[in-house]
Formats: sequence, structure tokens, C-alpha cells
Amino acid sequence: MGEPSVDDVYEQVRNALPAGVHDAVRTLEPVAPGIRVLALRTPTLPPAAHTNTYVVGPDLGPVLVVDPGSPYEDQQAILDAALEGIAVEAVLLTHHHGDHVGGATALAARSGAPIAAHAATARRLAGRIAVTRELGDGDTIGDVTCVFTPGHADGHLCFEHGDATIAGDMVAGLGTILIDPDEGDMTLYLRSL
Repeated sequence: MGEPSVDDVYEQVRNALPAGVHDAVRTLEPVAPGIRVLALRTPTLPPAAHTNTYVVGPDLGPVLVVDPGSPYEDQQAILDAALEGIAVEAVLLTHHHGDHVGGATALAARSGAPIAAHAATARRLAGRIAVTRELGDGDTIGDVTCVFTPGHADGHLCFEHGDATIAGDMVAGLGTILIDPDEGDMTLYLRSL
């Protein structure tokens, strides 16, 4: 029996400290000009129980949807209701972890939007999620500029829109950021911060 993977450790922690279903806002909430957020329940590491999904662009679209992370149908339905009548230009992924990509394929299928991520993220997701556009440092998509921020994950991207940054797992509102030596690098993470 080998050493447990990060996913195995996450599952052990979730089982030991089950994350309850917290009340989350079920509508898009503005957080910066042109950016709205919706917290969706995901299989993340407790004490967190949700991952933020960001919608970038005008109220009536087209929009970019960043990190539709929930694999749960009821949470995907909440996102669908929030996006009703809004054209989705693309689904952007900050990195490959399940709590950030769990609903990407479903949203792309429903909206017809492509999935875009860093090349390293695309490689890690190969065979599970079809990334159809690779993004790199300084690339733009819609009104968003990509910033390559490796460390937490080798393909981690942040997205700048105006004076705001969607930081993915560079920072956490609840809990801590895990730097797994098998797929992350603390020196790179600190440099990216």
C-alpha cells in the first residue's frame, strides 16, 4: 500500500469533519465592476464547503464563467438559474483541482461555450475535461487578462479584470491553501503571491 494521494487525504478529512450544507447566496452578487460571484457547494477541503464561481462581463452578457466547480446537479441548477438568458462566451479554469472544475464540462455542454485553461492544466485534465483553448501569461480573453501564478498548481492562472483579480487558490477566504509537493511548489507559490 503506497502513500495516499492528495485526493485520498482530502476525502479522509471530509469524512472526519463533514462539511455541513451552509446557507449560501443563490444569486450572483456583485464584488467588483463587471464581476459577480456565486458560491457553490463543492467537494473541497473543510472547513470550506463552497468554491466561488465568478461571472465576468456585462449583466446581459456575453460573460466569462470562472471555475464552475460543483459536480452536484442541484448546485449546477443554481448556476444555470443565475445565468438564465445570459450568453456564456467561455468557461475559464484557474487550475485543475476538482473543486474548481467539477461543473465545467456540464456548463460547456449546456451553453456551447469552450473551456479555456493553462496548458499544464489542460494536460492534467486530459481524458476528463476537454480544454479547447490554452491560455498563458498575458493572454486576453474577453475583458480578462491572464496572469500565470504557478505554485499551488503548475498551471494556476489568476484573471485580472479592471482593478480586480480573480485569484483562484492563490488565497483562501476560509481554511488554508495546500501546496502538495507532488503537484505544487512552495517557492513558486510564494513568488507568485
